[in-house]
Amino acid sequence: MAVIMTFHRAFVSLALLLAACSSRGLDVVGPDLDSLKHDMVAHWSCDEGIGGMLLDDSGSEFNGNILGATWLPDSGHAGFGGALHFDSGNSVMVGSFPQATGSSWSVSLWVRPATWGSPSPSPDNGGATYVTLISTEIAVTGGWEMTARFPNSDFVERTWRYNFAYPSPSDAAPWTYQWAEPVGLDFDMWTHLLAVVDADAMKLSFYKNGVLSASAEKTIASLILQGTNA
Repeated sequence: MAVIMTFHRAFVSLALLLAACSSRGLDVVGPDLDSLKHDMVAHWSCDEGIGGMLLDDSGSEFNGNILGATWLPDSGHAGFGGALHFDSGNSVMVGSFPQATGSSWSVSLWVRPATWGSPSPSPDNGGATYVTLISTEIAVTGGWEMTARFPNSDFVERTWRYNFAYPSPSDAAPWTYQWAEPVGLDFDMWTHLLAVVDADAMKLSFYKNGVLSASAEKTIASLILQGTNA
């Protein structure tokens, strides 16, 4: 898979994790910086091509340590340079990243997932399978996560979909999250993802290639609580 990471008004967590936490491949790249500067917190173009650091182009110096991911000299997209490729267990860790609490903000990335089949039911997460793209989550406590998800057998449409979610402070039981998800992964193709939390309208919107589907816009009961290193 491939990924571009940008944050706007994104007072996110103490750290940011970009990872492919399964045996599924992931590449990453970055969008045009000049068009994204308004209220930007961080931007990673993912096209350095060499070295063990992922550099923040925004000037905020939220640079990340590359843990196992490898550089691709050619992203395969005419609009991009290189990219960063993730396999199982690879990650990028960004320390001291701002929190996403109490405000409107957004996070966007470009991803290119390898072809993934239907996984066996996971012994965790109620049988669902998750591949982490970006996360500052503390499970059922705080932070947020953007993932690719294959649902359990309770879902009629058992197919891969992108998911953005975070735990609500008013949850009475575990594993109840504020969430939205556009259904369907386009394998071996670059896809743009954008999650927006609107604190005034109390809406969560998750766009896939600029399209907002009915399953990807939700009224939220609360904003994000403080997360941690992921």
